[in-house]
Amino acid sequence: MKRNLARTAYFFLIPFFTVFIAFAVFPMLFSIGVSLFDWNGISGAEFAGFSNYGKLFTDVRFWNSLLVTLAIILPAIPLQIGIGLLIAFLLWDFLRKYTSLVRILNFLPYLIIPFAIGILFQYFFDRKIGFVNRFLLNVGLTDEPIGWLTHPVLVKLVVIFLLVWRYYGYMAIILIASLQTIPDSLSEAAQIDGASWHHRLFHIVIPLLRPVLIFLSVTSIIGGLQLFDEPVAVMTYSKLPFGGIRDAVLTLLMNFYSISFRNFEFGYGAANAVIMFVITFVLSIGLIRTTRNN
Repeated sequence: MKRNLARTAYFFLIPFFTVFIAFAVFPMLFSIGVSLFDWNGISGAEFAGFSNYGKLFTDVRFWNSLLVTLAIILPAIPLQIGIGLLIAFLLWDFLRKYTSLVRILNFLPYLIIPFAIGILFQYFFDRKIGFVNRFLLNVGLTDEPIGWLTHPVLVKLVVIFLLVWRYYGYMAIILIASLQTIPDSLSEAAQIDGASWHHRLFHIVIPLLRPVLIFLSVTSIIGGLQLFDEPVAVMTYSKLPFGGIRDAVLTLLMNFYSISFRNFEFGYGAANAVIMFVITFVLSIGLIRTTRNN
């Protein structure tokens, strides 16, 4: 009887493992294999050994794309989670009757497709017709239009603002759902004892939400290292170079795309993809271990 049940269980697992091997394991192994060859996708591949990796580690553009990616996601992720947590806490502790309405309003930016966001932010931050520049000029905070999208530092701030605006609502939704599992008696008892709202936030809410916060941090890092749509959308509709002026917003994935699908260096592009995977894996595991030990 037990053997029959085990066979039945394995039978129902076959579709999952088939899809997993076909769309996860095989592409990963194929990329590792391709990274050892010089191949343009058309002519025959020539074995190159680890020369693609040697080229990668001396590629200034690769290191620049890594620094740009980190410069964008390291401020953006804490802001996304922090704003989402603050909104979730306010709804849970003070504004419960408005929870449904605020959930919808917060989640709307997450539903907008990236290229529509690119058009929106291009209009906001355009040097000539942008809403932000017109506002700053009207209130007298600047004497001339600011080149938000052409300045190497300011364009990063625009992308950071875009990411925070788009994803803080998603963070808030996850955290609101998690807060529902915290007994009301804990917050009520703290209020009776005279605890202020920030004491309840830092001594009750955050410790109890630690597993969820770790999950959001790890998934945000994984997603952030694959940042592509938002900077590409802003640059495309602003008619600026791919990656911005002097590669100011050229991320790791944008660099991989440029190598593989613009220069048709699939072997070198695959080496980039493998190193991106290693960086993502190391950062994710490091974050999990650090937060568990503290």
